[in-house]
Amino acid sequence: PWWSMAKITVELDGTQFTVQQPTQWYPLARQVHWILAGTVNLSAGQHTLTFDGGASAIGAQFWGFAIAQGFSFTMTGGTAQYTLVPQTYKDINGNDAQPASGYVVTLEVLRHEPEYAQVWSDDWRTYPGGNDNLANWYNLSGNWSVQGTYMQPSTLIGSGQMTIGYTGFSDLCVYADFSFTGSEAGIIMGSNKIGLTSDGRVVFNGTTLGTANTSDSHQLRVRCRQGTYDVWLDGVHIGTTTGSGSNTFGLYTATGAQMQCTQLYAGDAYWMMPQEAVTITTPSGKETIGRIPRTGVTWDNTWGCFQVPNGTEEYNTRTGTAKDISMDWDYLVSQAVNLGPNIPVTIQAEDIGVWLRRVFLCDQDGASIAYFCDANYFRYWADEAERRGLAGTAMWQLGLEDPRIFDMLPDNQ
Repeated sequence: PWWSMAKITVELDGTQFTVQQPTQWYPLARQVHWILAGTVNLSAGQHTLTFDGGASAIGAQFWGFAIAQGFSFTMTGGTAQYTLVPQTYKDINGNDAQPASGYVVTLEVLRHEPEYAQVWSDDWRTYPGGNDNLANWYNLSGNWSVQGTYMQPSTLIGSGQMTIGYTGFSDLCVYADFSFTGSEAGIIMGSNKIGLTSDGRVVFNGTTLGTANTSDSHQLRVRCRQGTYDVWLDGVHIGTTTGSGSNTFGLYTATGAQMQCTQLYAGDAYWMMPQEAVTITTPSGKETIGRIPRTGVTWDNTWGCFQVPNGTEEYNTRTGTAKDISMDWDYLVSQAVNLGPNIPVTIQAEDIGVWLRRVFLCDQDGASIAYFCDANYFRYWADEAERRGLAGTAMWQLGLEDPRIFDMLPDNQ
């Protein structure tokens, strides 16, 4: 169950092979998976493979082995396939015509900022109904319990202190989504306490880093890099200070306070998971689009993560003219696509966190996508919601709607 329990050693005809987890953010550390142990030349006949428990880590689980002529492993966010059928046009002579320069494929996508490569994530879904026990994973003091439905995101409610039962971490970025009552609550990293107070302060071991509205629910994020701590509240940088290392992490409340937490997350402080790129394959070939060029980073091509040097913020590694990732739907455009009656398109998500909504086949010389959110548009979708038994409709951005739609809204019952 822990990162120090991932070493497996086998012997093939007396030759030893060892595989073990390379990093604390290893994506499959807590799942059954294949991993390449080595390459050998085998003669025809009998061979002996031995699992060496004494040379393996206590707690590691060996499920089996395979010998094959080839081995490959890739991770993607899924694949979608489409066949696009271009509309036929007539020229001034009545002949069939298509765009003079051909087509491009335009993807309507929602991308996200890179996130710290996951070390731990708990939304408390495994604990309701006694299916799991907090004490299996955390060192607890005080009173902690989970309310919710088994295998659905739930809420941790408690007071006191809880830290994950592992102390072998190096630098981390930890965040928690929580609200609290009482004087103070927050995150533990190593021997440090970073929290919110009821009088509107963000504190580090009792020392005020900044002031903020601490009522209701907030996301507190703390990153430690070689003893330097940076603190964010709801995405706003509060301050920087120094402290001891972050070999473990958890949650705490002051005496008499109570916390309601919906998620506790920890990531490596240097390795980042991008959430931006897809690979599109058309009759013209394969290309990756949406990837932001970066300088000064180290890529791990197996897992698709990149490492940011200490003292550098991820945003500052971006180069080129398209550095920013929109919070709204964005448009990624392919290279020119060869003409044809049917155009097969395959879209593969290279990263997690990329959402594909629509695929457009556009004239390479120019195309526009227009939205008309007038009163008739709203009435149509409101009627569709009613027909399908939905509670209502949603708008992506308020303030741009046709004001006549408010005359169509039923009285609130």
